[in-house]
Amino acid sequence: MICTYFSYRDGLTQAYTLPYVRIIRNFIPSQFPVYLLTIEKEKLRLSEKELSKVRQELTAYGIYLVSLPYVSPGFSMIRWLPGLFRLILVSYSKRIDTLHGWCTPGGSIALFLSIITRKRLVLDSFEPHAEVMLETGTWPRNSIRFRILFSLEKIMARKSAAQICCTSSMLDYAREKYGCRLSRPMVKPACVSFELFNRFQKNKLISQQSLAFENKFVCIYAGKFGGLYLDDEFFDLIDTARSVIGDRFHLLLLSEESSDRIALQFKVRQIPLCVLTHLHVSHVDVPKWASLADFAVAPYKPVKSRRHAAPIKVSEYWALGLPTVITKGIADDSELVESKRLGSVILELNRVSYVSAINAVLELINIEGKENLAQRIISVAREIRSFAIAERVYRDLYAK
Repeated sequence: MICTYFSYRDGLTQAYTLPYVRIIRNFIPSQFPVYLLTIEKEKLRLSEKELSKVRQELTAYGIYLVSLPYVSPGFSMIRWLPGLFRLILVSYSKRIDTLHGWCTPGGSIALFLSIITRKRLVLDSFEPHAEVMLETGTWPRNSIRFRILFSLEKIMARKSAAQICCTSSMLDYAREKYGCRLSRPMVKPACVSFELFNRFQKNKLISQQSLAFENKFVCIYAGKFGGLYLDDEFFDLIDTARSVIGDRFHLLLLSEESSDRIALQFKVRQIPLCVLTHLHVSHVDVPKWASLADFAVAPYKPVKSRRHAAPIKVSEYWALGLPTVITKGIADDSELVESKRLGSVILELNRVSYVSAINAVLELINIEGKENLAQRIISVAREIRSFAIAERVYRDLYAK
């Protein structure tokens, strides 16, 4: 049973979970079932018709969907008791012998089930979560949420039979923060589908709408603001990019953020809205739009614990051949941007660093040429972010 803390519609499920679940399924004999647990937020909930179709598609792969409604961490989680009881029954009745937790929030559910059922616990995408929430200012240090999740992370690290980490540095983090050596560590970065993230895969409608980008120098960002991501600083970066690049600059923003809120950020900085194209698109359509861009930005908050994470967004940008402007200290990605010339790194959150990073990525494009640079970045991405890496990890874990 694979336990996540994501909704099925969530981009993290579509891009960062399902592809791996299918790979895991391939290494497990067909007579053994694989269950996928999702936590459904109300705003992302599937209709009955959609749910029926999803179940049918997953069942064809030998994957069975189980869902619990999302509840805020705290005493309200008592509403999960009937659902957790159902998961325990499924674990016994279907003779499940492995609880595979995805990230530490999903890992917490898997840990609970493994303690009750005495089944093997495997941690996947194992990275700090509690300290990231603390360092980004999302949770205060004395909050119940932080203390509970950090304690659970320690228990997970000690009790798990295998740990699939996002970076090799997670081994040192576990020794320093959790006080233990991981028993069977493996490393799997954020891999990406090169079939889906193909820069030449544009449909007719998008090609027609892209005429508005002709003679523009397009910057793409696909994501959120706040939490793990920069907020005000992102718009300062965009304002700086506009001043450096000039009238040709255009921002392609693929985000569910409020248009009114974004317009307010533009107004404060006196950025005309004509330089913005703001769209809400499904994850499957992101590559079709992103392939129209000249470069991308990955505005993660540069907090210490993000060094051990695995941001899928950057892998997707690279798969499309986009040079990426990224903040410092993010997973292995910031170092790879520098060492393999895949974009530029923002060293400090100030205008001087923004100017330097924008100029560096412009220089890279000017020296190599847009298409030659794109092909080189794609070649590097295929080497370091292919699903073949994940296949080796899961084969070693499950094929025997």
